[in-house]
Amino acid sequence: MRTKWLALLALALSATGVHAQHPPTPVTYFAGPSGRSAIPLQRSVDHKLYLTVVVNGKPLNLFVDTGATTVLDVNVVRQLGLPLTDTEDEAFGISGVGGRRQLAFVDLVLGRIVITNHQVSVVDLSALRDLHAAHDLPVFDGLIGAELLAVLRARIDYDRLVLEVRRPDR
Repeated sequence: MRTKWLALLALALSATGVHAQHPPTPVTYFAGPSGRSAIPLQRSVDHKLYLTVVVNGKPLNLFVDTGATTVLDVNVVRQLGLPLTDTEDEAFGISGVGGRRQLAFVDLVLGRIVITNHQVSVVDLSALRDLHAAHDLPVFDGLIGAELLAVLRARIDYDRLVLEVRRPDR
């Protein structure tokens, strides 16, 4: 009888969308003109591309990384006062494991595109940021990654040194 009750409870919770571990993911909204928007890029001495993106009202320097998801440094997210959601996922990349991944939901202004409630990974990037500072490389706050670049149908124009993005169709 107890097993049936637990099975019914699990079924009821899944049917209503109630999940104990993760709150519902907010819907991401895109606003702005339908045409392409060109955003100036800068190139560091080690050839990385970066740009300024307004995140929750604050301009941040983000590197363009077509092989990563969008990531913000945990210290930057704390300065913005954003709530964090813990995950069971390990944060990792080419350089290895970087600890547990957390999530935050941010509002971004990317050129003329306004993005509301975009999910970003939050990782402690202190060591990498310190390494950049020690070698006179640009200060950065995170990465703009492939999941967002794909949705925005991004193009990198190396001749003009701009990132072109387009608001997704509604």
